Amino acid sequence: GGGDKVKGIGMANTEYQVEVVTREAVTIVGVYIDTNMNDSALACPRLWSEVFGPRMEEIPTFAGDSYGVSVMGSGDAFKYLAGLVHVPGQPIPKGMSTLDLPGGLYACCQLTGLPGLALVYKYFYHVWGPGSDYEFILDSPCYELYPANHMQTGRLSLYMPVRPKIEN
Repeated sequence: GGGDKVKGIGMANTEYQVEVVTREAVTIVGVYIDTNMNDSALACPRLWSEVFGPRMEEIPTFAGDSYGVSVMGSGDAFKYLAGLVHVPGQPIPKGMSTLDLPGGLYACCQLTGLPGLALVYKYFYHVWGPGSDYEFILDSPCYELYPANHMQTGRLSLYMPVRPKIEN
């Protein structure tokens, strides 16, 4: 070893590639938890590993992309749904729920590895958002999209709903 350099994680020297894309509406089926900013670092991975992960094969699309959806509540509380694309007409497994993700404009950032996720959220809110021509739609869900090969590549994308800022 010896050749690996740890990249600095300070916000100042971290640049993320953000692009604004149009996404189609999609319905997700999966399992919800209620959590908050403080507990989510443990609660969300546990939902995947212990609750939803073992049941993914109950959903016909389990071999495809999976979604981690956050629906903001009051303060720093939010609902988090681990899920897969719901095929209309398919039964919803016991104990699972559906959630409609609206189509429209989303700011998208691709990253590799879950440890960087919290930093990307901070970057969106504190750096990209204030300097961009867009504002976040805070009452609309944001989501992590894990491609089918995520376990091999570590790659995922974060989608934040946005709309153009209105000049005063």
